[in-house]
Amino acid sequence: MITLRFEAGQNYGASTNHRTLIPIRLLPPTGAPFVVDALLDTGAGVSKFDHALLSRLGIADVTTGVKTDATAANGQTNTAYIHDVRLEFFGNHMTVPIAFCPDWQEGLTNLLGMRGFFERMLAAFDHRNRKLFYLL
Repeated sequence: MITLRFEAGQNYGASTNHRTLIPIRLLPPTGAPFVVDALLDTGAGVSKFDHALLSRLGIADVTTGVKTDATAANGQTNTAYIHDVRLEFFGNHMTVPIAFCPDWQEGLTNLLGMRGFFERMLAAFDHRNRKLFYLL
């Protein structure tokens, strides 16, 4: 039997809709930090956030990021731009590459995906008890 030891565990809500939404704090280079909800999405290759957050993050022009293709859950592919965003995940500061797609409507659910986020930790979900365990 394999035993995994994690340094921390966090609840991600009592919702019955099976969504793993957590609060994260975004740390813009200027201006005050602010909290948004993000969905933990192990199926997303890259994190994708609502482009309405760009100005609060101090990003005046989305196209200054690294151009990439982003595919939505419905299979539609659009051009997105990746920017490095500093954030706080349960007290741990990290910089994560996040894609912003100006063609997607505002109000998009923020997704934390593999690249730069899950790839830097060992994570396990106890979905029955709505708990995430992680080791950075």
